[in-house]
Amino acid sequence: MCKCVVSLFLSLMLSLSAQDKNSLIDKSYSTKIDKIVLYVVKKLKLRPNKNSIDKVFLRRIYLDTIGRIPTYYEYTKFIKMSPATRRSQIIDQLLNSEAYVSHNFNYWADILRPRSVEGGLTSPENYIAYIKESLRTNKPYNQFMHEMLTAKGEVFKPGNGTTVLLHARCRHAAGQPVKYHENILGDKYGMCPMP
Repeated sequence: MCKCVVSLFLSLMLSLSAQDKNSLIDKSYSTKIDKIVLYVVKKLKLRPNKNSIDKVFLRRIYLDTIGRIPTYYEYTKFIKMSPATRRSQIIDQLLNSEAYVSHNFNYWADILRPRSVEGGLTSPENYIAYIKESLRTNKPYNQFMHEMLTAKGEVFKPGNGTTVLLHARCRHAAGQPVKYHENILGDKYGMCPMP
């Protein structure tokens, strides 16, 4: 049951636009998220946890957003911030960091499987760059998926990240338009042969 609340919270955080993400200090977003989380907690007949102390909060937010615990320097810097805004400030700082992109790329790389195929002839570098840039700019999931599902164009053109890996996976001839949905369907339903 606790996973439902965590998943809901993370989904809400990740669905915010880049502009919204950069203004999380605005109490209206925290209030909206708090109301939704409390609604789910009540619906599941759970008791809300008490607010955590600062050092526990800091450890948890670092692990959740960038995948590691804070250093001693980061801890002391956090403690020196204004108590009224330090939690919001650290959330904004972490969500706008390259460590956030790196940590979340690992999750998406497990799902989307960017890799070299066909004896290393097809490099996933454009695909990897596309995924990271989508995370960096906090691209909405619907746009992220739409771009991948409707990818077309020259296979090896820089900036056309979603078609590069697909070329090798679905064994299309170089330069032919490629459809990403075949990749997803191929992975999940065997509709496109994997090399």
